[in-house]
Amino acid sequence: KIIGPGNNQYRVLKIKKRVEVQDLSKINYPTSLKIKNIQKENADPRSKYVWHLVLIFNNGLKISGRSKQDSSKMKKRPSIKHDWQVENWGNSNISLMELS
Repeated sequence: KIIGPGNNQYRVLKIKKRVEVQDLSKINYPTSLKIKNIQKENADPRSKYVWHLVLIFNNGLKISGRSKQDSSKMKKRPSIKHDWQVENWGNSNISLMELS
């Protein structure tokens, strides 16, 4: 969840039993990005190769999203979600504050 009045914004993350707050006030905003769709090998033999949508921003921030389907049966128009993970913060200037 992102909170703040429009400046000095913070993102609050609950990860298991701990809370992290990201300071978003001094972000080095990107001006461009590249998008790649790559396959990564997976340990699960049912889906040996999984597609990842990768967003690479020119400030060094790299985000990867593993596609996952809601159902085991393919529909005409499948509902696809992405499980997003930050692979590299780069020079984005996003800092973390850990709360207990």
